[in-house]
Amino acid sequence: HMRTSRLSESGARGVGVRQLGGSLFGEVMRRKLVTLLVAAALAAGLLLVGVGHRQATAGASTASCPRTSQLAYSAAKHSGQKGMIWLADGNGAGRRRLRRAADPVLSPNGEMVAVTDFGGSGGLGLFTVCGGLVRQLFSSHDTVTGVTWSPDSSVVAAVVAANPDQAPFHEKLELVEVATGQVTSVATGFLSGWGGPTFSPKSDQLAYANVPKVGHSPNIWSVTLGHPAVQLTRSATNQYPVWGPQGLLYQHALKSGTTYLDRLAH
Repeated sequence: HMRTSRLSESGARGVGVRQLGGSLFGEVMRRKLVTLLVAAALAAGLLLVGVGHRQATAGASTASCPRTSQLAYSAAKHSGQKGMIWLADGNGAGRRRLRRAADPVLSPNGEMVAVTDFGGSGGLGLFTVCGGLVRQLFSSHDTVTGVTWSPDSSVVAAVVAANPDQAPFHEKLELVEVATGQVTSVATGFLSGWGGPTFSPKSDQLAYANVPKVGHSPNIWSVTLGHPAVQLTRSATNQYPVWGPQGLLYQHALKSGTTYLDRLAH
């Protein structure tokens, strides 16, 4: 057991790690960690059962653009100014400009960059790493957050608030099939406050945290793509899921203020 650490400002007393058991997941274990480590290590979750399909606007092809192993980031000279998306090596070399936009997320295969606020009619844009627009999705009036690629780069997940005045309980989790542009709504609720969506290493499952109704606490859900969702947690507050090779990590917080890093493993 590691020593319990005091949290600054939150009043929580500590954080632990445990592996949950049951018919679906493995054995129970528990160790103490520093809560600040949990907050830094965790960041992401989302999904439910598909209810609608739409097609995205198609554009450029990735065929003529070589893939990259560079990093994608946004930088602006002044506060409040729309940033410029750049690609660069890890040491800062080979820097090249892509376009003005926000929230760049590079696909795992290095072929595309997903961005928001890119100046088009869509709220989410998929661009080649050469700057060509592949697809634009949703509306420029929508609020788009939690953009996440599947590990095989075939699907993009995002939380979309079509009417910010009705947020947060009218947010939707949308899945975009990159090859076809088909868009599927898979969950509705308060989805943006508990971490973004997270795909399994094989890209066949998605986990997320959601508060479907007022008065409920966030819980973790998981979906095998094309099947109904399964609720994985039910007690206390469960949020910030992150899927990795050893299972699904998430933050489990008790009313007492004690916080654990839990793991669900097959």
